[in-house]
Order: sequence, then structure tokens, then C-alpha cells
Amino acid sequence: MPVPLLQFDDPDRGLPRRLVPLRLAYLITGLNFSEFYHYFLSGTLTRDGEPILPIYEIDRDGQPRTVQIEDYAETLPRDTGTARLTAELLATLPKNHFVCSDEVVFAVNAAVSAATGARVSVTDMDWNPALHGMDAFIAECPDIRRMLAASTSPAELSPRELRKQDTAALHARWQQAYKDLKAQHPDKSDAWIANKIERMPIAEGRSAETIRRNMKRK
Repeated sequence: MPVPLLQFDDPDRGLPRRLVPLRLAYLITGLNFSEFYHYFLSGTLTRDGEPILPIYEIDRDGQPRTVQIEDYAETLPRDTGTARLTAELLATLPKNHFVCSDEVVFAVNAAVSAATGARVSVTDMDWNPALHGMDAFIAECPDIRRMLAASTSPAELSPRELRKQDTAALHARWQQAYKDLKAQHPDKSDAWIANKIERMPIAEGRSAETIRRNMKRK
């Protein structure tokens, strides 16, 4: 995609909401990689039990999917010292992952508040930062404007609504698995079935107790 020129009616809040490639968001925050990983990709900062910065993946059909924060623990380097930016580090961020501009502002405010111990509000964010000659790493991100042209844009949905969609789909998969396992093992308890589902790929890392609470249709 062409490197986007980000302009907002309310730049201090990132509104109206725009989808921003995760790689570009990293540059916008001005954090070094270790800080960016610690605050936004490790689950250190949360809101309502969810990562402070929701991250989305746009699939080939142009549909949004919330990225599980645990995915980054297996693919990204955690300890990079105080290195500000290198092409190697920028390339480790998936090119098809995106964030919402207003959520970036909220997350940066939360990170700065956590670092300083005081509630702060960051202003004058540099939405069009220097790319340090790494334009190509932004340009190789998918052109989300085309991908979303024929689908519902996550820019039209709140992060909470997107998470609800993903959670509902996950629960539906558990409910179908429960139905199948109960038919195969009618004498087994719900706890036994939940433990079986926990070991399946559809568990997506959730605990047996979480599965047990959500595997029956309500």
C-alpha cells in the first residue's frame, strides 16, 4: 500500500478513526522496540481484561480478526535493549496487522501514565513520522482500503464490538464440540468434556473452566 498520509479532525484523539498498519503505529508511538513490546504486545497493560491496544488482522476476504496477544510471544524478540529502530526489528511486526488510530492514542496515554506514575494525556502525536528510509516496510503492508471496499470496515465498529464478534464465534465452536462430544460420551461430565476441548486447537489457549462456562448454548 502507499505510505498513508494520516490527517484527523481531532489529532489528539485520533478521530475520526483510521486503520493504521502496526508497523507504522510503532513509528508513531516513538517508543523503542522493547518498550513497544512490553506495553502493547505482551499483555502487560490491559483494559477490561483485554490488551490495551487491540490489534487486528485483515484476512484475504477483507474480514477483520482480533489477533490473540499470545501469538506475539512466539514470533517477536522481547529483549532488544534500548535500540530505537532497525529494519530487522520493524520487519518482525506482521505486515497485515493493523490498529485503530484512537486506540493508539489511548494506549500511548496509558503507557506513559504507567511509566511516570501519573495520569497524563499525550498531545501533538506525530501521525506522519520520519520513516528513516524504511518506506518499503510500510509499503508492503496490504492496501486495506481496497480489501475493505466490499466488506464491513472495522473502522465502523468499536474494538469492543470486534472482540464480541470474535468471542461469539469462538464460543460457537466450543458449543458445537460440546454437542459432538456429549453425543459420543453421554455419561461424561461437563468438566471432562471441557478438559477434552481444552486440548483441541479450537480452545485457542483458553482454560477448561472458561470453556465449561461457555460451551452450552444459552
